[in-house]
Amino acid sequence: MWSGDIKYEKFEIHGWPTNMVVDLEKRLCTYSFWQLSGISCVHACAALTRAGKRSDKFCHKWLTMEAYNDTYAFYINPILSQAL
Repeated sequence: MWSGDIKYEKFEIHGWPTNMVVDLEKRLCTYSFWQLSGISCVHACAALTRAGKRSDKFCHKWLTMEAYNDTYAFYINPILSQAL
């Protein structure tokens, strides 16, 4: 459920046994999985879907393909033998 804020970014996700609060602007969820892992939890995904936003735009920058490509962009020269 949308909380009524002007930016359409604060939601209350109803579930069992408790309800969770999601703030898309701050990237926070009371479940805390989003803050710990950098990957949006199911509660955040529900809020993002309701807001019409893509969940891949709300993950940590280290978990993107751009970061992966930057990590493996350098070429490592092979060595001649195992002794070296």
